[in-house]
Amino acid sequence: MFCVNRCFSQQDVAKYNLQTIEGYGTIFQKNYYDHFIQLSQVFWDKYSSTLPPISVYRFRQIQPYAPELVDYNVKYVISPYKLTGVGFKFVEQFDNFLLYETELVHSRAYFVAPGTKSEIEAPVLYYSPNKIVVDTSKNKARELTIAEVWSPGWKAILDGEKEVEILQTKNRLRRINIEGSTKSVEFIYNPKSYQVGKVLSLFTLFAILLYLARELRKKGFKRP
Repeated sequence: MFCVNRCFSQQDVAKYNLQTIEGYGTIFQKNYYDHFIQLSQVFWDKYSSTLPPISVYRFRQIQPYAPELVDYNVKYVISPYKLTGVGFKFVEQFDNFLLYETELVHSRAYFVAPGTKSEIEAPVLYYSPNKIVVDTSKNKARELTIAEVWSPGWKAILDGEKEVEILQTKNRLRRINIEGSTKSVEFIYNPKSYQVGKVLSLFTLFAILLYLARELRKKGFKRP
């Protein structure tokens, strides 16, 4: 979902497991941050740490661009005012907000055959913040797109064996090329920074234990 004026706090998004387009973190990836101008159809000087920018939605009525939101798998849009853009269907009003539904919605993962615009759904078998498993057993095309922002920390593994490169689409999503016989694809978040941090943590823990052991020996500690 997408709220044009940040009507959900980051705490509520995390607490109730709401899937919002901007997530619940305070840091945004630069590629998504830059592309937000196209999503929201507003321009600002990029001097803001929030999306949508506070300096924009307090003084202007953001009218989001439905085709871009659809690409990001956004189904619902919440707004305190009427949306005038094409591609939104009014659902209901609650309190001071209007709930809209996008008229066209992509699957979270899908195939697009070369030279066509028709999509073939690729069912998501498992979804978590750090791992996504997609069923590709019925694919008829070799390009798989997933409605998640491209990030260098992710890896794509075919059938649990072969790692392939994750490409970035023009609207900052993830796309991979797969083999025709591929049954499933695992997207795993395992950045180098995490691996380095894990090694350093283990090394630090080992050093602390070694230090404590030496101190106990100096004091003549003996087991009972």
